[in-house]
Amino acid sequence: MAHHEHPFRQNQFNKPTAKIIPIKSQWRNNYVDAIPLLQAKLLNHVRLTERVRENIGFRARLIEVTETEIIVRLDEFVEAYKLKFIAPDFQRYCLHFILFIEPVLADFLKEIDFVAHVFKFRFHQDDKIFEQEKKVIARS
Repeated sequence: MAHHEHPFRQNQFNKPTAKIIPIKSQWRNNYVDAIPLLQAKLLNHVRLTERVRENIGFRARLIEVTETEIIVRLDEFVEAYKLKFIAPDFQRYCLHFILFIEPVLADFLKEIDFVAHVFKFRFHQDDKIFEQEKKVIARS
């Protein structure tokens, strides 16, 4: 038997090859796990909008994201702002506030790989409560 035909030598040249097969994961991000991220994004959006930021007493309490809803406490705005913008038409202000934060929600959905999500909003001011659901589609 020739030196290059020795069985141990052949194994070096005829190494078994492994084929890597990509596995497609069906895993999707869980909305509940991402709630703190959404909370931070919404508060940053408020912080970066000067006309809103300057009229809030305690910014961290303005928006609270839970498993089931987004709570907006309009009582956190200063009195002059509430009288000028919220008091004349509470419901209209709430609807405009949803439109104000909708781009943040759409970006958030894209980031966590959701196509769309129905968000439930609850607005509070004094003894008034306004609830609204809004379907938001992720930005493409």
